Amino acid sequence: LGNDMSHIFSGLDLKPDLERVMKDPRSALIYSKKRGQGKNKIDVVESESGVDVLHQAGEDLYHAIECAAESGGVHLKAVNGRVKHLISKAELFCAELKQIVIEVMKQLASEIVPSADGIKKTENHTSMARQIRDTQRKYQSSLLGFIKLIEIVSKLQPETLVSIRDEYAQIVVDGILSKKRMKIYFLSLPGYNNDPSVAASPDLRDYQAASLKASSNKKEGVLLDHHHHGQLTVNAEDIGCGLSELLPVIAREAYFTAALFGLSKKQHLDGREKKRNFEQARKSVDTSSYFFRYYLQRVCGIFETETGKLTGETMLSLVASIYLNESMEGYIDHQKKGGDHSLSLAYVRATILDFRKKVDKNWVGWVEDNIKYIRSNTGVPLNGKRAGVFPSFARFPTYLDHVLQSCQAGRGSDYKVNLSKIRVISYYLQKMAGALFASLHECAERDTTDKQYASNVMRMENSYFFLESIRRRGDELMVLFQKQFVAANAIFKQSTDAYLGWMIKREFKQLHVLFSNISRIRKDVGDKDVPIHVPKSTFIKTLAKETSRDILKERIVAMYERMEKHLSETANFLPLAWKALVRMLYDWFNRWEKMSFSCYNYKLEPSPVEIVRLAKTKVGAVKKTGGGGATLNTPTAGATTASATNPNNLNAKPAGDENNIGKTK
Repeated sequence: LGNDMSHIFSGLDLKPDLERVMKDPRSALIYSKKRGQGKNKIDVVESESGVDVLHQAGEDLYHAIECAAESGGVHLKAVNGRVKHLISKAELFCAELKQIVIEVMKQLASEIVPSADGIKKTENHTSMARQIRDTQRKYQSSLLGFIKLIEIVSKLQPETLVSIRDEYAQIVVDGILSKKRMKIYFLSLPGYNNDPSVAASPDLRDYQAASLKASSNKKEGVLLDHHHHGQLTVNAEDIGCGLSELLPVIAREAYFTAALFGLSKKQHLDGREKKRNFEQARKSVDTSSYFFRYYLQRVCGIFETETGKLTGETMLSLVASIYLNESMEGYIDHQKKGGDHSLSLAYVRATILDFRKKVDKNWVGWVEDNIKYIRSNTGVPLNGKRAGVFPSFARFPTYLDHVLQSCQAGRGSDYKVNLSKIRVISYYLQKMAGALFASLHECAERDTTDKQYASNVMRMENSYFFLESIRRRGDELMVLFQKQFVAANAIFKQSTDAYLGWMIKREFKQLHVLFSNISRIRKDVGDKDVPIHVPKSTFIKTLAKETSRDILKERIVAMYERMEKHLSETANFLPLAWKALVRMLYDWFNRWEKMSFSCYNYKLEPSPVEIVRLAKTKVGAVKKTGGGGATLNTPTAGATTASATNPNNLNAKPAGDENNIGKTK
């Protein structure tokens, strides 16, 4: 027992010289008094040996306390009293080391970090960012000599590190990343505006209505109507400058904070410890980078109201989301080094994600509000007649132009944004497009809408306008709205067939009834017995009455004039619709002629080909207008990519195919 006690007490003894240093740690340091200053300052360079002495004293004290715990004699009264004495010494020693470290931090900051008052407001933002990076690097390098003292504090009294970290963060936010320095930097950016009152967020209703007319003479770049005046240009270049020039400063700050306070030095940390270390570093760096985050938030179009609510320019928020998404790629730990490096990258990613949540929330709020506007069916008559292109459909392409224009602002000509790859943006733009067709379906199906032709006309015209507007804006939007594009094409084809079939049946009602009856009879009794049920004389008499050239000319002109009345100029769909009608007219008369020859050995006069020529000759204006009109180019339903469809190949078949009037040619 005596030997064991002797061994334990020998481990608790401290070297006399180190014990003296513990009582007065400042005695190990060297002070220099500068001329004109009343207080002595620590000579950082000359005190390196003194720091080593303090480090050695702390190590001995730590090992002495650990020795008592490992020997198993702490329960003995004599050993316990000695350990308590050592712990009290450790507390006093750490308190002194804390004061020394904070004093050195403040002293170096005053010597190295230049005053923000000396910065010229005309200075270039690039040179300012370089100066900030150089100052940060110099300041952090000078602190490395005293990192050993922080290691001792972390071993003897880890809770003391919290106050040291807080002091360090406050020194940084008051110096290197001070409010004045950050304000001057962001004000030096090319398009920065600190006034939140200029933030304009035009709604969808405020945009100019697009048109497919070839003769449209609207000025390029004019996106808002004359009733709304707002700021359409976005200062997207400022976002890129702020992220590329100052995010590395924040990343280095996170790395140095983790390294200085030993947050990632332990090996094989479990998930809970890693999270705790990350939160500690995050709290410290959040304090250091407060003003950077404040001004970058304003550059991204986010402003905080007096009530604490976030608001701002929604288009700028959309562009900021793209910039933030792109900057994320540079801070992914592909090599998985771990330690301080991974922690600093994780902090930057978390910061970027926080910004993205704010800007996305601002823009998504705008989208949701404008979806309500779309679903309100503003400007659509209750009976659906002559509805034309809905105001929401007409303004949506102009909004997309604004999106693409804003994304391209400040970028090179070779830059192409891929909106379909950004999940939030692609989802909500598609949601807006889906709301357009939900509104269209609702208007077409409501009780007050005319079901004879108006519901099909509004479906046909608006779906065509959507298809052609998206197609004209390039492959990028074609890929983004691929699902809506295919659905719109199906709506367009079905409604076009129904409308054109209605037009023909309305003008050639007697012929449609006659051949529908013959089709039903021939199915039951065969071609030879059809004349028994429908005499040939009756058949020829009806044809003579309904298919004379004068009657055909009159009805063709009537169909064109009616179609001209039904369709609006905005979609410029009349030329293509008329071509499709002529094609369908040819198909119907061609089937009727085959049926006539098969059952009665009688050919129609004039023939289907002559009817087409008659239509082209009688309505010559259609051919002229069609030459300069839009080109129908929509994908087949179910196609994964948009493929061109000839307007003459709509594969139209007459409505009421239940009568089995032949097959589509």
